[in-house]
Amino acid sequence: MSNTDQQQSSKSEKKKTFKQYARKPEEAKAGTIPMLKYGKGNNFYKFKAALSEAALREYGNLGKLIEQEKYYVPVLDLPD
Repeated sequence: MSNTDQQQSSKSEKKKTFKQYARKPEEAKAGTIPMLKYGKGNNFYKFKAALSEAALREYGNLGKLIEQEKYYVPVLDLPD
């Protein structure tokens, strides 16, 4: 093995692999609504589900508007 081969092999052994930063995804944060992304790789369905859960928790029956995509009219049963 020549001197240059040894240097190249030692450089490749020392080369560090690329590590991404440890960022927590927005969906992992409990109780938060992820930011809506635009384009081909969007997250509309995750966004809609999180928004629906938050609206139901915050506004009750009015929050069903997001899930059903129409105004919710509660059924009123009057006693006879």
